[in-house]
Amino acid sequence: FKIENGFCKNKNIKCTIKGKVNYKFYPTPRIKIKNLIINNVTSKERSLMKINETVIKLSFKNLLAKEKHKHKKIELNNFIINLNLESLKKYKDIFKNTNSVPIYLTKGKMKFYDKNKYVVDISNMNANIFFAKDHFKAKLKGNFLGDKININIKEKKVDNKKLTEASLKMKNLNLFAKVNFSNSENGTGIKDGNLLIKKNQHRITSIFDYRKNELIISKANLRNAFIDGKLEGTISLL
Repeated sequence: FKIENGFCKNKNIKCTIKGKVNYKFYPTPRIKIKNLIINNVTSKERSLMKINETVIKLSFKNLLAKEKHKHKKIELNNFIINLNLESLKKYKDIFKNTNSVPIYLTKGKMKFYDKNKYVVDISNMNANIFFAKDHFKAKLKGNFLGDKININIKEKKVDNKKLTEASLKMKNLNLFAKVNFSNSENGTGIKDGNLLIKKNQHRITSIFDYRKNELIISKANLRNAFIDGKLEGTISLL
């Protein structure tokens, strides 16, 4: 059995089905896969994903022609994702061949490693991911360091320029952060943008540029109940 029109079409990953594959027509046509394992074929690291139940919902169109099945939605239920912090930029490519099919992840855990050393995880995680030709959206909720975390990411192309908006909210810390930035000309990194951080009564806003591993902060404002000041400078990220 092959999930050729799903994310397993990516040549850099290999999907292995350890359990049963069932087809159900009610309440909507769908394929159910038990114990799906996804590995990165270019790495000897631990399995990238282990999914207890994968549900691929199908369109009624061309339903009887197996080779023409159109996927409407992919659900990954009860999963574990293992991510190496050194390879974070590569992971988004895994989902690029989903042909604009929404991916829903429920009741899972995302573990972060520094090479072979476990660092931290997001548990009780739910997420929605959607790729299209000119834009990308992702929403993630879960438990992180004893707090509730909420992350939203949007990317879109405007006049051949990729723009990204990302926000993070941690409920118990009463922390909110939002950043908007454009990518460098080669599309591999950040070029410039603006940042907002709010923590209780503290608020920081800034415009920044990124050049040669240095973050250049300009027109930054720091405000709270006691201070209303400005900040400028350069931060080395080496």
